[in-house]
Amino acid sequence: MSPSRKWFRITSISKYWRTIFAEPLSLDFWIGLPEELNSRCATIYAARAAIPAEPKNRPSGSDFYRDLVTPGTLQRRTFTSPYGLNAVSTMNKPENRARDFVSFGGIGSASALAKFYAMLANGSKIDGRKFFTSDTFKLMTTTISDGLDRVFEIQTAFSAGFMKNAAKTERKLFGPSSNAFGHPGAGGSHAFADPENKIGFAYVMNQMEQSVLPNEKSLRLVDAMYIP
Repeated sequence: MSPSRKWFRITSISKYWRTIFAEPLSLDFWIGLPEELNSRCATIYAARAAIPAEPKNRPSGSDFYRDLVTPGTLQRRTFTSPYGLNAVSTMNKPENRARDFVSFGGIGSASALAKFYAMLANGSKIDGRKFFTSDTFKLMTTTISDGLDRVFEIQTAFSAGFMKNAAKTERKLFGPSSNAFGHPGAGGSHAFADPENKIGFAYVMNQMEQSVLPNEKSLRLVDAMYIP
C-alpha cells in the first residue's frame, strides 16, 4: 500500500450526523428514526385546504402557488417528493420515518434544534468543544448569493449551507442581525443561529400550514425575542 494514498470510510449521512453532532451534543434529533422511538413521535397533520396570500415582496406577475402545481415548472420539479411520499400522512409511517432523507427526513425536538443552533451561535463552540474550524464557520455567516430566487420567486439570500436575510426585503426571517443564518422547514417550522446576539432558535409543530417559508406564526415568535 502506497503511504501517500489516502483512504476514506464511506458512511451514511444519518450515521455521520449521530456520530459527529447528535451524540456529542446529546441531541434528540434523527435523520432516519430508530424503530423503537416511533412511540415518541407526534402525528403530523396536513395543512387545511387553503392558499396563503402571496408575499408582498413577490414581483408583479409571479404566482408561486400556481407554478407549484403546474407540471413541468421549476417550482413543481423542485418540490416533488420521492415516489410514494406525496402526502404528509405518509411521513407518519414508521418505515418512512426510518429512511434517511436529508432534505426532509429530520425528526426531533425543538430543543434539540435550538441547542444545535446555539452551538453555531456561539461560534461553533459549546461545552468546551469546537465543532467547526473558523474558516468553515465564516462560510456559514458570509452571504454568497442574494437576489431574486427563481424557485420561490422572492428575494432570498444564502451562505454555504444556510439561508440568510435578503438585503432587499422588509421581512427578516432570521431576526435583525445580518450575521444570522438558518433554514425554515416545511409547514411553518423554523430554526436559526444569531451569533451577534448569541441566540439559537427553533420552532416545530405537527399541524402543517400552507407555507414553504416561515409563516406569520413562527415569525411572531422570532420578533418576540428581539423586543427591547
